[in-house]
Amino acid sequence: MKPEVFIANRYLSTTRNSFSVSILKWIGMIGVGVGVFSLIVVISVMRGFERDFERKILGFQAPVLLEIAAADAAKLPDLETLKQHNPLVKDAERRIEGELVIESAFGTSSGARVRGIDKPLSDMVGVGELQLISPVENPLKTTDEDLPGVVLGTELAAHLQVHPDFKDIVRLVFPFGDISPSGEVLPRIRRFRVVGLFDSGFYEYDSKFALVSEGMANRLFGEYGRASLALYLENNSKSQELKKHLLATYQDPPWSISTWEERNQRLFQALLLERLGMFVLLSMIVLIATFNIFALLSMLVLEKIPDMAVLRTMGFRLKDIRRLFLWHVGKIGLRGTMLGGVAAIGVCLYLYFFPYELPPTYYIEHLPISFEPLNIILMMALGPVISVLAGIYPARQATKPVIAEVLRYE
Repeated sequence: MKPEVFIANRYLSTTRNSFSVSILKWIGMIGVGVGVFSLIVVISVMRGFERDFERKILGFQAPVLLEIAAADAAKLPDLETLKQHNPLVKDAERRIEGELVIESAFGTSSGARVRGIDKPLSDMVGVGELQLISPVENPLKTTDEDLPGVVLGTELAAHLQVHPDFKDIVRLVFPFGDISPSGEVLPRIRRFRVVGLFDSGFYEYDSKFALVSEGMANRLFGEYGRASLALYLENNSKSQELKKHLLATYQDPPWSISTWEERNQRLFQALLLERLGMFVLLSMIVLIATFNIFALLSMLVLEKIPDMAVLRTMGFRLKDIRRLFLWHVGKIGLRGTMLGGVAAIGVCLYLYFFPYELPPTYYIEHLPISFEPLNIILMMALGPVISVLAGIYPARQATKPVIAEVLRYE
């Protein structure tokens, strides 16, 4: 064991310190622990919300989307060709989307985005956390009294006051449609029977989207619709890599390409900014605790100046004296960090295995926790590092007094 470590353990940490020094020591240690505890728990919860948003977004959106006008839908690349040249692609589905107005028999109406899909809902590869509430196996292909079926988001159905159990009928009104003999543009109006509901867990989708078959969507929107090819990956984090590969493979493609991160950039930037702000705010707790550590070391230096002079006469170098004090405050910060870190990890594990139920107004069942070891290690490193930084100036002051002046009256 190095001499400075031995002295810091046996002498600077002794219980013979004054009452004020002991109080400052405990306040600093507890303050660092509370700061680290708050950082780990709050950031883990916020990261959990972010992960939950990602799962719900990917449950309804595609990681990579190729879009083009419906009139040029034939120019979209073939799925089998994409799979051959891009091993990242797991599956795909063709879509036609557009915006219109949905009206119910009760006089309520709402703007909505209708998506036409080319496969049964049960086979949707991007369904993620999407929950289907339907009395039939393949609702979009089911007709009742010559009416096609439509599946609505739960919030949209609640607003329109319709439900599949009652076989309610809704009208889909698209303002740009056929041209009358007089030259006027007539809206396209189609009647659909509500045959199912979906719950994506994301209010924006549940309140704005309706699902129909691809053929019916094409009849509704015609050339005004937006055709797309939704690509699903084995690893969604490689969506940017796939986009670069597609742009390199197809020179000046007629379709646009976007990833799920780009389509939700504002949302995730807001979440990142909120998480960064909370990190800075909670770091202030650790910073305030280090003020106590700074005061502690300053008082300790004043008490131990004669002893440091004696050590200087015994051959200790200036950097050895500084290292002795820094080792002492670093140990205080480390103890506080371990105290807060262990408590925070225990709370996070408890919330992970025994989730805390939230009220229905939060649109999420349980308080989400994202347990990321690397982030926890980085946050736990904050306490000792700031503590050592707070002790640099007092430690330098301990080496300034002249040995002869200190020991003259000893």
